[in-house]
Formats: sequence, structure tokens, C-alpha cells
Amino acid sequence: MTLDSWRDKVFVNALCLLAFVIPFPYPFGATSVWVLVLAWLIQGGFANKFKRLSKPGYLVWIAYFILFALSYFYSKNKEASLLDLTTKLTFVIFPILIGTVEIDRKTLEKIFNSFIAGLCAIAFFCILYAFCIFQKTGDASQFFYHALVDILDAANAVYMSFYVIFALFLFITFRFSSVFTKERKPFKWSVFGFLFAFFIMLACRLLIFLFLVYLGIIAVKFLLRNPKKYVLKIVTLAFVVLTFCGFILFTKNPIKERYLLVAKGNMDWVRQKDFSNKNFVLDNVNVRLLIWRVAIENIEERNLWWKGCGNGDINDIQNEKFVQLNVPGFRKDDRYESPLHSIYIHNMYLQSLEMIGIPGLLCLLLILILPFFSIKYVKNKGTFYIFQSTAILFMMQESVLQIQAGIIYFTFFSIVFWSFCYSQKNQKEMPRRATV
Repeated sequence: MTLDSWRDKVFVNALCLLAFVIPFPYPFGATSVWVLVLAWLIQGGFANKFKRLSKPGYLVWIAYFILFALSYFYSKNKEASLLDLTTKLTFVIFPILIGTVEIDRKTLEKIFNSFIAGLCAIAFFCILYAFCIFQKTGDASQFFYHALVDILDAANAVYMSFYVIFALFLFITFRFSSVFTKERKPFKWSVFGFLFAFFIMLACRLLIFLFLVYLGIIAVKFLLRNPKKYVLKIVTLAFVVLTFCGFILFTKNPIKERYLLVAKGNMDWVRQKDFSNKNFVLDNVNVRLLIWRVAIENIEERNLWWKGCGNGDINDIQNEKFVQLNVPGFRKDDRYESPLHSIYIHNMYLQSLEMIGIPGLLCLLLILILPFFSIKYVKNKGTFYIFQSTAILFMMQESVLQIQAGIIYFTFFSIVFWSFCYSQKNQKEMPRRATV
């Protein structure tokens, strides 16, 4: 985007504001979306804008929303359906607001800088708050996992990790021309180190594992490209990583305890037909396995393959199945309500399939896979590979597009990618057109 007028500058600043507040509590994100709407209206030029909306990268998002909207008509719980549609409005709003303008590399970098700045602000606030609590109580658990970010009343530790891992790899894969340049290495890597410490404190098992895997892939790539230049750096990196892993493995710490929970997953426990006389263990792994089992049974028993149950009824039919299984907290004589009541499926693929059937699942898969066919048009490909591949894996354990913590973040950067990609593609095709 060339900043030809003050209107364009207002729009870019609105984009940066939204990127900055993504990790903040929900009202900040919602307000920033409406600021972006206002900036888009002020910018004008609507005739040219809507010509860009016919691209596949945008249409698949709009189609995904339309399927949810159609499910309103066969959902029995209309109130829940409308609420769900309200949270998903950005599936349509962002393609219109961001997809209809061109984003050049300079604007993209400003967006990334703002996103990193917002995460640093949140990390500083959370760590400072945890330190204050620790001084009063002496409880070090405040520095780890959900306790670290509970004060925000927004994204939990898992979603915050989802943001931070992308920010960390921006430092590694994106070539900054301002703020985090080669000339400012001490500042750049200090910020990286601060966010990395925050990332470890958040203690998300999957994303810590992915971070190490991505780091290994990038190290091998650089080593193959120029062994003499990178061998010392990679050996040093490997030593640091192995030292870190050894510390986690051989000491007692909250992060190690999070990984040990995985070994306690019990498929036999999850397969029970009646939980009324069983010890009900609500740990992180077993809960997911049980929720997935219930979702799959609902899809099969109710034949939800082609249209789903509707976005308004999914919680109701999940709760009904828990009642049938006599899960504690769902029985009439229970004095408490189970934390499984109206819980998300914690798998976006299953969530889409149960709500809107195979067409919805196909839309989601297109949203996740299509970018890999267009990454060839952009530089710094590693940045977008990591963003997209992390989302694909993360959605296997979280219903990312069901809550604002995931919706605004993923939809925003997905559409930013498409806008940048189409802008780069147009620039490459212009010389060819000129010679015809």
C-alpha cells in the first residue's frame, strides 16, 4: 500500500492498532475492529476495492461463514446460533476491510512490529503482576501456565503461546528493515529472549515441541546452504537447546509436569459406556479424548455428515450425550455443574464437521491448505510457512475459530497474508502485461 494520502495512513495505523491489541482482553480487539471499519470507510475508493474481493483466498472465508449462517435455519437453539454468528463476523469483515486493499512489504513490517510490541507489553504486565503475587504469597506457580495470564480475562496460556511462537519466528525468518534490523542486534535479540522466556513460562506442550522442531529444520536448512558460515552458530544453538531440554527433563519443574500428564492419557477410561460408578479423572488429556469420543459418536448416531447439527445446537447435543454416559456433573442429583458442560470440542476439524458437516470441514481445510500454493509469490516464505503449519497442528487440539482469542488472530493474519500475496503477485505480473 502506497501511502498517497492521510486516509491511507489512517487505515495503516488502524491495521497496526488491531495487530497491537490482539493479545489484549477481548474488548480491545472488538473496539479495534470497529476502528478499522471506520478507517476503511474514510479511505474510500470502493469501486476499485471490491474488484479485489473475488480472489479464492477471500471467497473461501466468506463461504465458510455462509455455511454457519445457513445452519441457523436448522438449528433449534436460535439464540446460541446468533451468538456464534456474531463471534464469526470477522470471517466476512476482514476479507472486505483488508482483502480489498493492497498491503506492501513496508505495511506488513509495520503490522509485525505492532504485533510484537503488543505481546511485549502483555508479557511485561503479566510477569510483573506474577512477581507482585509471588512477593505476597511465595507461590511460584503464578509464573506458569494459565495462572500467568489469568489477570487478562482473555486468551488463556495456550492461545497466548499461539501468538508468541509466531512472534518468535518473525525474528528468525522475517528480514526487518526497521526497529529489529541487523544494526540493532542487541536490542533485537533482547526482545527475542524476553518473549522466549514468556513463551516457556506459558508452558504449552505442543507449541514448545513445535518451536524446537521448527528451529531444527531451520538450522539444517542454513547448514546445508553454507556449512562454513553457519556451523559454529548451529553448534552453539544445539548446545543451548540440549541444555534447556536437559534442565526440563532432569529437574522438577511445572513444564516437565505438563508433559508427564500426556503419559496418563487412558483410552480404556475414555471408552467406558457408563461413568456413574467410576472414578472420573478430569485431567487435560483425558478430557480431550472424551470430548472427541462424544463428538464422533454424535456425528455417527445422528448422521451429521452432510449438514451437521447446526451452529446453535452443538453444545446441546454434546451435553445430551454426557447425560447418557452418566458423567458426573450432568446427572439430576448432582450438586455441581461439570466443567464439561457446553465445552468446545477442542479440535476445530471435528467442531466444523459436527456443526456444519463435510462442506464446512472442506472450507476449513481449504483455508488452511490454499496458502501453501501461493507462498511462491512472496518473500520471507518461512514466516508464512510457520504461521500456517502451526495453525494446522494447533487446530487439532483447540477449537481456534470458536472463540475471539483465536478468531481475530488467525483470521486477521490469514487475510493479511492473502492481501500481501496478491499485491506481490500483481507487481510481478505488471512487467509482463506491459510487454504484451
